Amino acid sequence: MTSPKPSASWQHMRRLLTSKSENELLNLIRDLYVLTTDNKDFVHAQVLTPKSKVPTTRQSKKPPSSTAKVVPKIRQLATMAE
Repeated sequence: MTSPKPSASWQHMRRLLTSKSENELLNLIRDLYVLTTDNKDFVHAQVLTPKSKVPTTRQSKKPPSSTAKVVPKIRQLATMAE
């Protein structure tokens, strides 16, 4: 019994794909896209799903209000009074 031929390594595939033109790569993606619904779903997920969230602009922090500074002191005095 013969062992199955090992598949090409990713490095080999990468070299092969980088040697192809943009048009050839688009044709390859098109052919894979129409081959199965799983491939179609995969391509949709990769293209339509954002890779990272767009950074939102941060609003500047407001300085703490005067009451926010006083509240811890009042709590401290209340615990001392108990």
